[in-house]
Amino acid sequence: MAELKLKYAEEFTVAGKFGQGKADEGPQWIVPLWEQANGAYSQIQDIALKNESGAPKGMWGLMGHPDNYLGRWDDQGLYLAGCEVRPDAKVPEGWTKWTVPAHTYLVGDCSGTAYGELFQQTIEQYLPKHGLQLTGAVHEHYPEPGNPAHVELYFPVAKGQLFCQSCGMPLTNNEELGTEQGGEANYEYCGYCYRDGAFTSDSSMEEMIELCLKYGAESGAEFFADREQAKARMQAWFPTLKRWKRD
Repeated sequence: MAELKLKYAEEFTVAGKFGQGKADEGPQWIVPLWEQANGAYSQIQDIALKNESGAPKGMWGLMGHPDNYLGRWDDQGLYLAGCEVRPDAKVPEGWTKWTVPAHTYLVGDCSGTAYGELFQQTIEQYLPKHGLQLTGAVHEHYPEPGNPAHVELYFPVAKGQLFCQSCGMPLTNNEELGTEQGGEANYEYCGYCYRDGAFTSDSSMEEMIELCLKYGAESGAEFFADREQAKARMQAWFPTLKRWKRD
């Protein structure tokens, strides 16, 4: 199974060709959408975001459900084949614009032949094993314009950011994650609080707040600009985190 990488993505907007159909017949109605989008790209090239080489930035196959915007497929599904555009862009007739809210994803890189295996193993094995659940539909990202065989699957696991359930630090990439014995990732705690299957200190919640205030002030983060206000916010928030929550 391909390595899954944690990634936080801010809100983004895609303009594309829209279609819907039966889930088990996806290739039959999705491939024509990409043919339409690629063939008519000139119609949106002025509003499309570009990379340094001038190629479209962010080619996406976004999924949704007929009864739930960006919701998971069941036997029916929606699909938008297109590229990222400016959020305020007006799309030409025949194009559809979707905005994807900020999410945290597990991202798996795969080829066309490994697509089904990665999808199934992530949904059926990896997510349950690590206490994660999908928070929406899985999306397809094509990092190499013109190369449809290179696909990244974006599995949404949190609306907005994931936070360490001990110190509240945002978890936005694999390097920030805590670890179990043997080095496997833990998605509940950061590496500062949890390593090799155990907490790194026996701090009380109050001691953890003071520690966060100290390092937060040194970082210059806006949240800590007013120390007393930051402390009050953490005193209200930390009891909701898993490590400090009491039944």
